[in-house]
Amino acid sequence: MSRKANPTVIGAFLIGALLLVLGGMFLFAGGSLLQQRDRFVMFFEGSVYGLQVGAPVVFRGVRIGSVKSINLRFDEKNRSFLIPVTIETDPEGAAENGSGMRGSLPDSSELVARGLRARLSTQSFLTGQLYVELDFHPDKAAVFRSTPPDNREIPTIPSPVQELASKLEQIDVASIANDLSTIAASTRGLVESPELKQSLANINLALQNIQSISAKLDKAIDPAVSDLRRALADTSEAMASTEKAMARFEAASDKFGKLADPDSPLQASLIRTSDELGKTAASLQSLTNEESPSIVQFNRAMKDMSTAAHALRDLADSIERHPESLLKGRKP
Repeated sequence: MSRKANPTVIGAFLIGALLLVLGGMFLFAGGSLLQQRDRFVMFFEGSVYGLQVGAPVVFRGVRIGSVKSINLRFDEKNRSFLIPVTIETDPEGAAENGSGMRGSLPDSSELVARGLRARLSTQSFLTGQLYVELDFHPDKAAVFRSTPPDNREIPTIPSPVQELASKLEQIDVASIANDLSTIAASTRGLVESPELKQSLANINLALQNIQSISAKLDKAIDPAVSDLRRALADTSEAMASTEKAMARFEAASDKFGKLADPDSPLQASLIRTSDELGKTAASLQSLTNEESPSIVQFNRAMKDMSTAAHALRDLADSIERHPESLLKGRKP
């Protein structure tokens, strides 16, 4: 006869099994099941191909969470599609003052005001996988797209690749190609024009003339160089002669300086000669005075000579009128 199962034992077994399952969950989850996790949303424009659920969320190289959902939303206001991406922070992925974040980041609105922005970056160029990168970009304006505005929204900015692609899209490739085609046609027409061919022929002729002139100059330069060398030699000799003359002049200057010295014999002789010339000048001045005896006698002699000259002139006139008086004598 079989024994009936005890309900108490079965209940205790089930409770023990449940406790074991919960203990295993706590053991493998590290106690994170009861920790608070913050979720943030961010709206990306363009393609997010390569971004998958579970992709890491990195802040300055440190993983602080992961992507939880990727959706698609139509923005009726701007008539465009947006891709809301929800991320969840890892409570142990960051630290505040050296301790755990306790499942929460600092005030997100404050971080956004300081310039916190999100953008997509490439994990691997081979696989093309993307991840969400968070960093401060205060120079980038914050654009919010959630309706109504959500305090949990982190503004997004284009990635460097998207910015480069946007700039490339703004380039008018067709216009540049047309300009290049026009330039090529103009260049072809210029190359094939007879004016260019004539100009090239003239340039060739000018080069030949230049070569001819250069050859003639080479022939003419050799004698000129010889003359120049001789002139330089003559100049060197003249410079040497000039240096010798300057040396002699300096020696003569030294001698003249010695002669011009107040205590030199020449200076004393010049002083004595000057004194004698002064005395002679004084004597001449006294002799040339109108009241001096010499001048009086000289004036008297001049008067006597004048009287004798008149008498001789009268005698000559008388002889000229009466030449016979030289033989017969003068009539009474």
